[in-house]
Amino acid sequence: MEVVGSFWIILVLTIVVSRLKRGLAAGLCWVASFMIALPTELALSLPGNLPELTLHRMLLLIVAALWVKERAAGKIDVRVPFKKEMAFLGLAHFVSLLCSTTFNVSFKSYLALLWEVLLFFGIASTTLRKQEDLLRTVKGVAMSLSIVAGAAVVERYTGRNWAREILLGEPPGWHDITAVYRHRIMFGYAMAAGFPLCLLLACHSGKKLERLLWWSATLLVIVGCYFSFSRGPWIGILLASLVLAVLGRRPAHKALIVLSLICATVWFSQPGIAQTIVTKARSLSETDTGKGRSAQYRLLLWKVAFEEVGKGPQRFLFGYGGDAIIFGDYSDYFDRHAGGGTAKLGFTSWDNNYAANLVQFGTLGLATEIMFYLAMIIGAAKAWFVVRETDPWQDVSAAMAASAAVYLFALSNVSIFNPQLTWLFLGTVAVGINIRFVRAVPGSALAAV
Repeated sequence: MEVVGSFWIILVLTIVVSRLKRGLAAGLCWVASFMIALPTELALSLPGNLPELTLHRMLLLIVAALWVKERAAGKIDVRVPFKKEMAFLGLAHFVSLLCSTTFNVSFKSYLALLWEVLLFFGIASTTLRKQEDLLRTVKGVAMSLSIVAGAAVVERYTGRNWAREILLGEPPGWHDITAVYRHRIMFGYAMAAGFPLCLLLACHSGKKLERLLWWSATLLVIVGCYFSFSRGPWIGILLASLVLAVLGRRPAHKALIVLSLICATVWFSQPGIAQTIVTKARSLSETDTGKGRSAQYRLLLWKVAFEEVGKGPQRFLFGYGGDAIIFGDYSDYFDRHAGGGTAKLGFTSWDNNYAANLVQFGTLGLATEIMFYLAMIIGAAKAWFVVRETDPWQDVSAAMAASAAVYLFALSNVSIFNPQLTWLFLGTVAVGINIRFVRAVPGSALAAV
């Protein structure tokens, strides 16, 4: 497995370094695409107790070094947006780290916040400013997700996860359809978040062949989302469609109508698909099925979280530390048949990231996280008003908002343990808030994507 993984690591690093020679912005779209579409298990083992050096960390290290160099040289002189919110978030998590019941584990969680969230967003938001860089990134990410969707379709009809076999050297075997991700729900949400990006390009690509390819990609990610066989990602696609309908312009509206007709045709011509969706939807209101109990306990997690942080002022304010919930036993709150991971683990699988973060980081930690998200939403809204009534930029802004909305919704009903989804969210937010600078670029033409 390590030999296979090492080959792909060397190949990806070679491609990225060659692209970065053309400039940080030109190479960043490749970095973002690889980080979102490649499994996090691609890593090199280090001696002793040192953590694995994953490909994603290597990519971030290379980009961060170049970013610091260009800022020092004055090539990147723009301010990082939301610095106050990011500082409050980092400080709240640091205090939570000091109060952690599992310091070593929480320390790794804190480093992940600084390195994989705050630093990544800082780099993306200050680097992607020009029209061509924004669109290049959107295209790269959409293409990578459509390739992942294609791998999932192959997996569905061959019974083998060829993506992980080829990239990681994993042995053949039938599992849930996950493509490059570690869980089918993570895969499903990646497809739901990628759907508005592909649809955007299908609406606004100039050449007929490109438009046809992006329409194919759009249908592919929808099929991939369906193959996750999870209600959350399906609702995510509906949510993305609603955001596009509200914030988008006529081209997006027409595309949504066409997709609705296609979906209606499939619904009536393929009764098996319709029955699968109806059955899973009905199980939401049923308390005597695993799916129904699973849906209920996601809501009950809030009660559990408040009871856990209510055990003392320190826990109420700062929680138990990052990833401390991994070692907690919450089986007293739940019937072992209550859905999720309780039957096997004896405690809830914390399929509510907001509630989990309340336990891990306390009320201050969750409040600073929400402040960070609200700042992003306000920034994206301001950008939308700047490009409103402008083709294709209003649709670009709407697509970024739709993709980000999927992630924020996912946090309410699943634990995001695949960082690819977080990077996808941060990347779309960076593009969404920087759209407002496009019209200020001298000589930039607001041509079709």
